[in-house]
Amino acid sequence: MLEDLIKERLKKKDAREKLGLNVYPARVKRSHLVAHVVKEFSALSKKKTKVWLTGRLLGLRIQGGVAFADLMDGSGGKIQIVLGRQNVPNYQPQMEIRINAI
Repeated sequence: MLEDLIKERLKKKDAREKLGLNVYPARVKRSHLVAHVVKEFSALSKKKTKVWLTGRLLGLRIQGGVAFADLMDGSGGKIQIVLGRQNVPNYQPQMEIRINAI
């Protein structure tokens, strides 16, 4: 049973690597916690503050040329992110579908 789980996880890792994704990034940048961004959203938006968030993506939903996902980071907050051609250069919905299906 454990062997099957390990094989499945390695299969998923290999599939992500084939898509050109770095499955073990050396560093990530985070400027804020999700809970802080949710609480201070109006002020951050008014100042047009750039934020970098990290966390776990949950509930990926793809609808046409746009993808929605919830991001949680353990700070007690949850935020919905939107991916589309307007805010992500070279956005390809097919890529998210493949990642989600892996």
